[in-house]
This record gives sequence, C-alpha cells and structure tokens, in this order.
Amino acid sequence: MLKPISELPTEDERIYAWMAGWTAVDPDSGAMLSRSNGRSSQAPKYFLILPNKSVQERGGLFAKYDWDFPQGRKIVRAWSGVEAIELANAKLAKMLQSRR
Repeated sequence: MLKPISELPTEDERIYAWMAGWTAVDPDSGAMLSRSNGRSSQAPKYFLILPNKSVQERGGLFAKYDWDFPQGRKIVRAWSGVEAIELANAKLAKMLQSRR
C-alpha cells in the first residue's frame, strides 16, 4: 500500500522521491502517487502510476520503469495528500487485483 515519502527508510530515498515529485510510494509494487501542478476549480488532481514490474523485478524502487497506458494509470482528486493516499490505496488494490 502507498505510504507518504516521509516514511521511506533512508534520507536518500526521501530526497529522491521528493525530487521526482512523488507524494507517496508503495515499496513493494513500486506504485507512485504524484500531484499535478495544473490549476482547477475542483480538488487538485493526483496521478497514481503502477509500473509493469515489481520493485524486485526492476532492481530497485528508483530503477527505470514502464507502465501501460491507460491501465497502469489512475487519477484521484483530493483536497489533501492524506485523502489522496487513502483514495489511491483503494484504486491501487483494484489495479493489483486485476493484474493477477
């Protein structure tokens, strides 16, 4: 499940995830949640991306990844990062279940 980047184990991982623009990451599947910088009168948009391969198959959390469009990407609208993570975790569970 997704967890905020502040909960990553090392300082280097937290810095890299912050520089990549991630709000949250799943260390097992490699899924990442990032916020759009676009303007809207609606709640901000967050993108959930699920790579084709797990972290172990890719060789690390920050290794190069590919994902299928549109199956590997979902959009979440939320007013806060915590709310976005909760909504994205529900979508991530469905994405992982459909992949099996």
